[in-house]
Amino acid sequence: MVRELNVGPLYEASDGNYYTDWQVGQKMREGEWKPCMWEEETGRQLVGTTDGELLMLVSTKTEELPEWAEIRSDTAGSRIVDTRRALP
Repeated sequence: MVRELNVGPLYEASDGNYYTDWQVGQKMREGEWKPCMWEEETGRQLVGTTDGELLMLVSTKTEELPEWAEIRSDTAGSRIVDTRRALP
C-alpha cells in the first residue's frame, strides 16, 4: 500500500469514500460538486452533488486512512483509490 505524505489535504466523505484535495478540486471544476458551506475552524466542507445529495467532507490524516485506501499520484494529481473494487 502506498502512503504518500506530501499529497496535500485528505478528506473523509459522508458517502464512505476518501478524497484528496486534488480530487475535490477536480469535482468542483467539472461541476460534479458545488460548494455549499465551509467551516473554517475545522476545515469541514458541505458540497452539493449533481444528483441533489449533500456530502460532508471532513479533513483526515494519511495515517487514518483505512487499509483499502491507496494514494496514487501521476502528473495530473493525487487520488485515493479503493483497492477493494475489482477493475472492469
